Amino acid sequence: MRMKIIYNCVIVILTIHIIVTPTFSQQSVIDSLRLVFVAENNSEKKIAIYNNIAHEVLEMNLEKAIPYADTLERMATQYNSKIAKANALYLRL
Repeated sequence: MRMKIIYNCVIVILTIHIIVTPTFSQQSVIDSLRLVFVAENNSEKKIAIYNNIAHEVLEMNLEKAIPYADTLERMATQYNSKIAKANALYLRL
């Protein structure tokens, strides 16, 4: 449940960011998310942020999303996150 709340908060923040600053390119969003990911220490938040990165990459290039799905699946296994595991599977569709 906590993971879902964190995930939703990240989604809301990203949505607001994208709406407010339409001049940002998708790559800029990915770069910003990567910086947040590296700085984050909480494993649940890291998974949520990485999931957002993977979905941004998916929108740009389907083939490039596969390694992100692999990494997300490894993170899901490491931290026992069923939501992240489901997201990793979704990225492969």
